[in-house]
Amino acid sequence: MRWLPAFVILLGACNDGGVRFVYRFADRDGGQCSSNDCAEIPFPCDAFVQVRVIDPADPVTPLYSFCKEISANADENLCAMANADFDTDLVLPRQMLQIQALVWPATEVRRVNDEWICPPGADVLFDGARGFPVQGNMPSPAAGGSTYFGPDDEVAVIEIDCTNLELANTTCAVDETTPVTATVLDFDTRLSIASGAVARRYSVDVGEPTLVDPDMNIFQLPAASLSGLTLVDPTAPSPAWMGEIDHTPVNEVCIRVIDSVLTEATATIQCVPVPTTDPYILQGVTIKKSTLDDIRVALGTPLPGTGMTVGLVLDQNFLPARGLTVAGAPDIRYLSEDRTSFTGDATSANGIFVSTGADFRSVFTVDGPAGNAAAIGGAVEGTVTVVILQPPGL
Repeated sequence: MRWLPAFVILLGACNDGGVRFVYRFADRDGGQCSSNDCAEIPFPCDAFVQVRVIDPADPVTPLYSFCKEISANADENLCAMANADFDTDLVLPRQMLQIQALVWPATEVRRVNDEWICPPGADVLFDGARGFPVQGNMPSPAAGGSTYFGPDDEVAVIEIDCTNLELANTTCAVDETTPVTATVLDFDTRLSIASGAVARRYSVDVGEPTLVDPDMNIFQLPAASLSGLTLVDPTAPSPAWMGEIDHTPVNEVCIRVIDSVLTEATATIQCVPVPTTDPYILQGVTIKKSTLDDIRVALGTPLPGTGMTVGLVLDQNFLPARGLTVAGAPDIRYLSEDRTSFTGDATSANGIFVSTGADFRSVFTVDGPAGNAAAIGGAVEGTVTVVILQPPGL
């Protein structure tokens, strides 16, 4: 059996000493690790370890919590848990406390303002007998354990169970690239953008928005997370961009389009649920600056930096549809026929509607004579999310 040194936490005043924590790995009596020796437990991928110190009287709000990256070691085993760079100057009160250690796959962790954010540890259920994460409960860590320690303890052992180690061990083992082909629709003409010089001015990328602030439901689509697509044949009647998305999207995939010639261009995105086809066949949309200027004037304010939705209702002939009411957000407004204001409770002759308050992943719908049409919209920072609705039978 190998006990793996983890970290030291000071108790009381800095000169009062502290508790040394070690990991032990559970391979029997209900434990699911393949060995009690971390050197014999395969662990080939980078992951994150989350440590939470809790007052049992308040299990929701930890006294201390951190989320640290652990890089796979040369031997690709679970002894890599000792590689996490823990804070060593933490001082906790001398009382009975609980400590939890959870291992998360890198795919479950996000980065906000240069800080790694692990899933909410308070939502993880622990088995009362052994202190292991309960299997089948969500969120589910790849491994984890918990223990209690008192004011007189010098060493505390956190027994780690390999609850679902495959979660972490598969994140680096597969080729997650998917080929993508995209065309770009002109919002104003409802036609594919022109070939030649017009097509060459557009930059087209593919990616998935990331939730960066769960409390405010703020999504971003940072440039570093996008995969660029290449214009294949600019002379084709319907120019296409091709490439690969270098990871497997989880919920949605979006095509971002930006006019690279304009100095103050607004990026537009059109998003769909992750396709089941391979390659992904997707469509982006570009909106003329003059149309966005009309919307800005009608709003009476600059386009919000937090993002917004601009939508278009079309009939089956790709002509704007008048007199239809769109659902999906409480603040939907309809651009007037002369594009100078918002008016009425249904689309005007231009078919355009706007929402500045809808959160990303809002589903916009409109009813037609033979059924309804639905599409994903909502705010993503720094972009205009485009929604095209074309109800059947119209």
